[in-house]
Amino acid sequence: MPKAFLSHSSAQKLFVEEVATQLKDDCLIDSKSFEEGLESLDEILNALGRTDLFVLFIAEEALESEWVRKEIVTAKRL
Repeated sequence: MPKAFLSHSSAQKLFVEEVATQLKDDCLIDSKSFEEGLESLDEILNALGRTDLFVLFIAEEALESEWVRKEIVTAKRL
């Protein structure tokens, strides 16, 4: 099964974590895939390269997020 990168804003965290729980090991999400306090932009962007699918949880907060915008640009490039 393809592995998905779940891109979202912190305002969507609870909802996206529930989706990640349903997907189990088939996704990467910051709170479950990266060590707390260690997630850097490089680490997150590297994770994009290890996934097959980019899933963007669109919300106003996500589209205003600098981190999410960088994830979108990187996913598009990949």
